[in-house]
Amino acid sequence: MDQSTSLHVKCEVIDTGEGIQDQHIDNIFDPFFSTKGDKGTGLGLSQVYAFIQRSLGGVDVKSSQSGTTFAIYFPALESKSKLMSQAKLNFEHVHQTPCRILVVDDEASLADVIAKLLCQAGHTVDTKTCGMDALEVLKEHSYDLIISDVLMPDVNGFSLVKQAQGLHPEIKVQMISGYVDIEKVSDFDSALYANIIRKPFRPQELLNRVATLCSK
Repeated sequence: MDQSTSLHVKCEVIDTGEGIQDQHIDNIFDPFFSTKGDKGTGLGLSQVYAFIQRSLGGVDVKSSQSGTTFAIYFPALESKSKLMSQAKLNFEHVHQTPCRILVVDDEASLADVIAKLLCQAGHTVDTKTCGMDALEVLKEHSYDLIISDVLMPDVNGFSLVKQAQGLHPEIKVQMISGYVDIEKVSDFDSALYANIIRKPFRPQELLNRVATLCSK
């Protein structure tokens, strides 16, 4: 990767394993590529690569029989204090119409972070870590908005939303995901896919989208 035109921060991740075989090195960032068989999803490195790209960074990989080195480059920030101040200003100027939100994500830690962010903005939030539990709570309670991951172990996000809208036709929807193979997802919805928020996302992006949806 050519770093001559701009200033970057370099982060190296190094292991001392057996290295990556030559025939696999060009595929390690491909979604669903895994050498672990049924024990691997093949999504870990693809999501990392997507995050690096959205951060305008880059990654170099060097591997040998004595281990592998991932060199990750991120653009350096000129003024952290200025950016933080601007972020606070933007947060304060996003008008949030309080609404009741259900967050569904099999990553419990991410669901909790999203819930805390939305609660700080004045919303009432419940979280579930699987689609089946979400459907059960939707049978008993109504929500203004559902924020759902796509790839989950029991019910994928599109199928969950389809059933949720059957119970509550007026419910608003926001999908979030790191990667979606549209050919392998049941009940795929092109309109929801077009407005998906890609992981990892900035808090401001989610707040803006929620403000728009809850004001309709």
